[in-house]
Amino acid sequence: MRIRPPEVIVLTEFNGWVRHEVRLSRRNIFLRDRNVCQYCGKRFGKPELTIDHVVPRSRGGRDTWSNLVLACMPCNLKKRDRTPDEARMPLLRRPAVPRWLPRFGTQIPREELMTWQRFVDLAYWNTEIGE
Repeated sequence: MRIRPPEVIVLTEFNGWVRHEVRLSRRNIFLRDRNVCQYCGKRFGKPELTIDHVVPRSRGGRDTWSNLVLACMPCNLKKRDRTPDEARMPLLRRPAVPRWLPRFGTQIPREELMTWQRFVDLAYWNTEIGE
């Protein structure tokens, strides 16, 4: 009989998450905006979205959390090299630096998470009620 050790170890103490500054990256912009165009409000797949500069780079717009949003191709083409006011395309919400959450950290593929499910199931069914 071979017993496989669990991939998840129980913590005996937990002092909370260590807060980190959220790194400005394409992945984190997609997480913050939830694959939603910030001009029309429609949800798209990643290949159908672009990262738009609210204030165009040609006008001094920088790569910052407050100046980058997701935009679908049609909205980005319509906005062109203008600000949202000039294009008469208001943003659905003001872009901001997201608060750090575990989801902005390293992500583990769902398949890898499921390898320990049988240990959770076993613990669930074998735990005395009231413990």
